[in-house]
Formats: sequence, structure tokens, C-alpha cells
Amino acid sequence: PATILAVLLCDLSVAILVITGYVGLLRWVHPAKLRRAMSYLQLVAATSFYVMYYLATTAFQSAFLATLAFDEAPWLWAIPFTWFAAFVAVASGTATAAAWLAAAAAVLLALSCLPLAAGRLSLDYARRIREVSAVGEPAARRRELRLPGFGRGEARAVALLVRAQFRFDQRFRMGVLGILPLTGFYMLLGMGGGALDDPFTASARQSGPGVFFAIVFIPMTLHAALTASESWRAAWIFFATPVSHARVVVAAKNFVAVYFLGSYLVVLAAVWSFYFDAVWHAVVHAAFAGLLAHALLQLHVIVKPALPFAAEPRKGEGSFTMFWVILLGSLVAGIFPFLLPLVYRSLALTLVAMAFLLAVTAGIEYALRLRVAEVIGDLEFRS
Repeated sequence: PATILAVLLCDLSVAILVITGYVGLLRWVHPAKLRRAMSYLQLVAATSFYVMYYLATTAFQSAFLATLAFDEAPWLWAIPFTWFAAFVAVASGTATAAAWLAAAAAVLLALSCLPLAAGRLSLDYARRIREVSAVGEPAARRRELRLPGFGRGEARAVALLVRAQFRFDQRFRMGVLGILPLTGFYMLLGMGGGALDDPFTASARQSGPGVFFAIVFIPMTLHAALTASESWRAAWIFFATPVSHARVVVAAKNFVAVYFLGSYLVVLAAVWSFYFDAVWHAVVHAAFAGLLAHALLQLHVIVKPALPFAAEPRKGEGSFTMFWVILLGSLVAGIFPFLLPLVYRSLALTLVAMAFLLAVTAGIEYALRLRVAEVIGDLEFRS
């Protein structure tokens, strides 16, 4: 009961203080700029959570946290939300004077939030905040965007659309930014499981599936975020202009593959090159991982082709077919880390495996274009 009470009071206090702070900042900062700032603040908070979870469960092995107390760690007083943890010590009868003081401070903090909550925790207040936050941001002059490989036709339209959505659509922005701390978390977990050992050497440990799970599912997650938007009704433009719907869908997939998956693989290759015996080992390993992720991304698009930001967000939406794609991705991500070191033992086998994956990718790409041209051509805009 003491733990439940501490969590509830802490959560309510945080929610009230965040709402109050947000409303106060709206008086001085434009809502659009404040929403973007809050997105990056959430990114920092998520990153801190993953780092602390890793330190608590792996680096410190929980021993450090077990000895934390207000007597031995005065810096805990600077973090007001740690005061609620003193409820557990008080309820167990082992509380020191400092713990009793921290519990009393937590109660006072929660009580001080009650006047702030008056009139704010209601649907009407939420509606008024939403109306204030919906004010458009003044137009600003921006330089023309010309991304390599996305400079003409439907590909350029997709690049401009993704850039604009990232700037104005908080749901999409958080879907992209939320991947970053998760990626770092997978890398931290992999550090102790052989993920940074060179798979080309005979003495390397099996790396485990952690990093490969991230490589496989991050592109599919980002592509799924690319298909839905709160402004989905604006997708009428796709049906009122002489564009190829199939090329738009393929361009969206290519954008995810080149700029999201590609950037992720470049970072991984740079990290691996620091730990591997040779730089080309890291480049080849990243190339195999990229081909695997791209092939699964292609299958994802074949199963569920969609125009970018043209679908209404629906929570809990799924399908039996997507379940099998996810299951296949999990199996492949679990098998590949153990299979690749066997392939790397022979240069000829490595080249054959690379050629095979390239051929599979080309074959799936051809099937994807046929599938998208058939399905997307039958779509109609529904407002």
C-alpha cells in the first residue's frame, strides 16, 4: 500500500506541475515552438530513463541503489520526486529521521499541488488548452530542400512532406525521436553480450539478437509512423494530382531505407569500426544487417502498402498477416547473429551470401512494385 500511495501521489504531482508549467509558458512562448521544445524534452527524459535503467540493472547490479538513503546521499533532496520513496521506509518501520522528514516534505508537495489542480483537471480545460495550442506558427523563410536521390518527381514530394510533417506533426516527430534512446539502449545491452566483438574473429562471442532486433524493427516502426497522421484528410491531394501512387509509396519506403535506416547503419558501422579488428569488418557486418532490415521492410510494405500520412491513426490496429511479418522478423533477428560468424569464416562464402541477399532484395523490390501498383491503384479518398 505504501508503494502504491507513493506512486499515485508522485504521478499526480508531476502531472499537475507539468500542466501548470505548460500553461504558464504558453503566455510567453508560441504554442508551436513550445510543442517542439516539449518533444525534445521528452526525448531527453526517455534517454535518461533508459540510461538509469541500464545503470541500475547492469552497471550497478542494483547494489548502489540499495544503499541510497537521504542520510548518506544529501543530493537526493535536490530531486523532490525521490521524497515519495520515503513512504516505503516509513511504512516498514525502518525510517530514519531524514526519511520521516522526506515523507513529510512529499506530503506537503502533494498538498501544494491541490490549489494548482483546481479547475485544470477537466475536459473543458483540456479543450481550451487545445484551442490555444492550435494557433498556427508564422511562416518563416526556409532554404530549398534537395536531398540526394530525392530531387525530382514523387521522390522529392515525399521528402518535402516528411520534412514538413516532422516539423508540424508532434505524433510523427515523437515516433521518429523515440527511436533514438531505444537504439542506444539496445547498444548498451549489447555491450555486455558480445555485440561489440568482431564476428570475423574465431574468438568472438556470439553477439545475441539485441542489436539485430533494433536493426530489423526500427525501419518497420518508422515506416508505420509514416503512414498515419492526424491530418490524414489532407491526403486528397494524392488523388487530385497526376502522380503515380505506386511511385509515392515506393519513394516513402526508400526514404525510410536511405535516411533513417542508412543513418542508423552508418552510426553502427562507426561504433563497430572502433571495436572491430578492421574497419572493413564493420562495413561488411553493417551491410549484411542493412540488407536484412531492408528486405523485411520491403515485406512490410508488400503486406500493407499505404500512401504517406494518408491513414487515420487507430490505436490497436493490426492484422493476422502483420503478425507473421513480425514473427518472421523476430526469427531472422534471432538467427542472423549466430549465422553470420559462420559465413564470415570464408571469403568465398561471404561473397556468395552477399550476392544472394542482393538478389533476394532485387526480387522482393520487383514484386513490391507490382503489388503496390495493383493495390494503390484501387484506392479512393474517403473523407
